[in-house]
Amino acid sequence: MMSKSVAQALELAQNVAFMLESTGFGDPIHLNGRTYMPGELGSEFERALATLRQGPKVLDDLGVHAMLRKEIEKVGSVAELARRMNVTRQSLHDVYSGKKGPGPAVLGYFNLNRMGGRTKYELLD
Repeated sequence: MMSKSVAQALELAQNVAFMLESTGFGDPIHLNGRTYMPGELGSEFERALATLRQGPKVLDDLGVHAMLRKEIEKVGSVAELARRMNVTRQSLHDVYSGKKGPGPAVLGYFNLNRMGGRTKYELLD
């Protein structure tokens, strides 16, 4: 499975290649609601590639909480996210509120693996 960073970098590269081909090198390029100058795109690619070259991304409980918050906003509610994860709403709420650590369903949903301790998680590819 490809990580989100890889997918985003490849998607951006594909869009850029198409846009550069169709608009010419000096023109501004409009992608995903943003306008890029050709030089800015090089920086975006460099940043994405640097992310890919880093080792595994390690998160703590706050990082998992941020992922949960973002996903809840995306799907609309804790209940809907719990349904998608196949866990109870209360169980997911307990993880979100910090009463419990994330279990296998939450870790699996975000493609995370618990590292040696209780509060460190690694993002899997």
